[in-house]
Amino acid sequence: MLRSVAVIAVLAAAAEAKPAPSAKLAARHRRFQKVNAKAIFNAVNGLAKPAAASGTGSCSQYTTEQRCQDVAAESDHCIWALPHGSQDDFEDEEDEVCRPMRCHDVDSVESSGDEALACSTFLANSCTFDQNSYVCWERGQTPDCEYRGAWEASMCPSPCVWDSSQYACNSPGSATPCGRAYDSNSCGVMATSGCTWTAGQMVDGYDECGVCYNRSAFSSGTPCDAYFGKPETCCPQASGCHWTVVMRPETEEPGMDDEGMVEDGDGRCTAQDELLACESYED
Repeated sequence: MLRSVAVIAVLAAAAEAKPAPSAKLAARHRRFQKVNAKAIFNAVNGLAKPAAASGTGSCSQYTTEQRCQDVAAESDHCIWALPHGSQDDFEDEEDEVCRPMRCHDVDSVESSGDEALACSTFLANSCTFDQNSYVCWERGQTPDCEYRGAWEASMCPSPCVWDSSQYACNSPGSATPCGRAYDSNSCGVMATSGCTWTAGQMVDGYDECGVCYNRSAFSSGTPCDAYFGKPETCCPQASGCHWTVVMRPETEEPGMDDEGMVEDGDGRCTAQDELLACESYED
């Protein structure tokens, strides 16, 4: 997808400008692959919502992902995502809410192999594809700063604000998502925005299980969803989190793929009582 290409470009450029351990790059790449695979799966299979004569018109009444995706009427066009939306949606999974779809959500619910084509008919033809930012946006409106695909200051025009520490282009008054941080230092830079680092275990000079989350929004401690995109070994099950398997290994012998490599399927770190939406399960 074009938007996916833009996100990869941002990560690649940031990595080039700011050298990082290979373990860190591998972890970020795996996280992106996981979210991209989830979006493709949802788009190909469609949203499994019950038929309804009419919707309530209020997505905010659904306070869990499961109810937002499986119970809300299709006519309400609800989606479980960040309230503001951004190309960093995959960074702050724990902040997601049930909200009405916007044009940029097209790549999560439509699949035609051509995002521009899908955009042209999305949400009752109210969207248009912005060729400069490679994003589907509300017709007649300019894409938010977070969607400009910027990876350097020169690509972040005024009145947008360039965050040089995180290589992010933000709308005026908006803060870079905490999940954008990749280690304790980059998280610490955003402490004034409420970001807090929860350490994991250092491996090859990189803390793969460490997470940066918004302590202002989660005062009781690190939310389980903050570990989205991380392996099962990072999910703090002793602290009340649960590893929910969403895709079984595609092998006859559990734990190995056709070439004898370790393959453990996929899963998500969730709260013990959290129910995932049907489309979160990939097989």
